[in-house]
Amino acid sequence: MAKKEEKAVSQENSFRDVFNFGFPMGKIFKEGLDTDIYNEGENIILKMAVPGYKKEDIEVKVEDDVLIIKGDVNKETEENKKNYQRKEIAQQTFEQKYKLPATAVAEKIEARCENGILTIIVPTNSKKERKINIEVKFGNDKDR
Repeated sequence: MAKKEEKAVSQENSFRDVFNFGFPMGKIFKEGLDTDIYNEGENIILKMAVPGYKKEDIEVKVEDDVLIIKGDVNKETEENKKNYQRKEIAQQTFEQKYKLPATAVAEKIEARCENGILTIIVPTNSKKERKINIEVKFGNDKDR
């Protein structure tokens, strides 16, 4: 396989591995949030709509090579009209988890929220990828 094709396949597999947990992308509470995920240069970009959330309502962290995005907001609305009163309390909670590839540089992950869109930038370093050769021993090998 040519170097260029090998790198493309490697990036594609790393990208797929980042977001494949074996269960629906960590959408634990409610429906979860739809997330746009794409590569941009050496970065993996995640974007999701979080309208109505404030800085203190959102938590982004990495634990054991897993990117965890949590949100929890309580919204209260009250409406007084001529013959009725309405008060609604809604709690919106989500948690999403993504396994980071070996090439992710977790210490440099950035998150920002502008106009109700949360953007998370996961830098990667293709040179960071580890390759470990494992010796295959056969039944007649003396060192087991």
